Amino acid sequence: MNLLFLLLLFTFLSRIRGNHREKVREALHHFGCDQTALKFLDCKDNDEEWNLFQKIFDKKYGDETTKTQRRKIFAEKAEKIRQNHKEFANGNVTYLLGFNKFSDLTDSEIKQFMGVKRKSLNFASWLGMLSKTKKISSFVANVGSSSSCNLREDHAIPVKDQKSCGACWAFSAIGVLEYIYYKNSQTYVDLSEQKTSDCARTLPSGCNGGLPEEAYKYYMSYGLPKESSAPYTATNTYANDYLRRTYYCYFANNAQVTTSTANAPNNWHILTPNTEENIKAALHKYGWLSVCVNANEWSTYQGGILTETASKKADVNHAVNLVGYGEETVNGKTTKFWLIRNSWGSSWGENGYIRIERDVGAFSIVQYASGTTYATSKNDKADFDFCKGKPYTNS
Repeated sequence: MNLLFLLLLFTFLSRIRGNHREKVREALHHFGCDQTALKFLDCKDNDEEWNLFQKIFDKKYGDETTKTQRRKIFAEKAEKIRQNHKEFANGNVTYLLGFNKFSDLTDSEIKQFMGVKRKSLNFASWLGMLSKTKKISSFVANVGSSSSCNLREDHAIPVKDQKSCGACWAFSAIGVLEYIYYKNSQTYVDLSEQKTSDCARTLPSGCNGGLPEEAYKYYMSYGLPKESSAPYTATNTYANDYLRRTYYCYFANNAQVTTSTANAPNNWHILTPNTEENIKAALHKYGWLSVCVNANEWSTYQGGILTETASKKADVNHAVNLVGYGEETVNGKTTKFWLIRNSWGSSWGENGYIRIERDVGAFSIVQYASGTTYATSKNDKADFDFCKGKPYTNS
């Protein structure tokens, strides 16, 4: 009798787990996630997950001690993912977690893939920053009750990967510049994050963090080469050679796109006041934005609308591109979201994008006065709406 009971219990639990998996599988398809996520759903246990993880992400460990340590971290995250999948299948959450290149890394190691660093401003620098602020309040009324905006340009502007270098600030600013150039010319130009990371900061420490404002300033003064002329290496070039770096950054001018180039951005601004209402309006008026966020809870994100983002008190540590907003019903709950383009590669999240809940104060860019920036060009039209792709109307 006991054996029969155990057999029935095992069958019942297996059927529940199977139903959970199918609901997660359907959601992953719906969210448009990378096919990698689906492969892990077919694993029978953590051993299979671990072996598949090492194969897909080409993980190699120098010795058994290191491998054991990484396996322990992986197992802890795998349990967190399984619990999330159960919660999602039961209708309790609106997002899914999953395995990716971060799944064997500690929280401190993942910080290498971020990189927003505030800096102290002297009076002259403060005045300079103040001169770049631009109010948008008069434009907010035109947006009205618009419920969605999607400025993804996957067919033209690919998601990039900053790798284990904290140059997110450069990728975020470059994303804005590339978007403006593309919308003006319908031609994609791949600008160099490496030259930006190497040269935009006073010190040769781009991989150690920075601010998007620094990237804009360098571009406005010196222009930028294309990626093919200065390929990304995820390192600090000439970090210990001041003379060569000085020549490389300020005298060996290999810029192929400058503020005088046709269709190129020729100015940048800081949005103020930095409220969610104004950020929404700025998307309509200026297109892609560079925003600073707290990304501590992002590393295991797979798809859906993330509602458990960092609290209001958490400091910003990552720069990304805000490219839209909308609302969707997930698990019976209609949730408003921001659409964000990250720089962790297309195998992370929803093919490189993440959606996080909006209008709840969880989006920590509203804390940081210079957290939202954008670029403009001489092609701009005062009444043009990027979200609608046509001049404004009040309808």
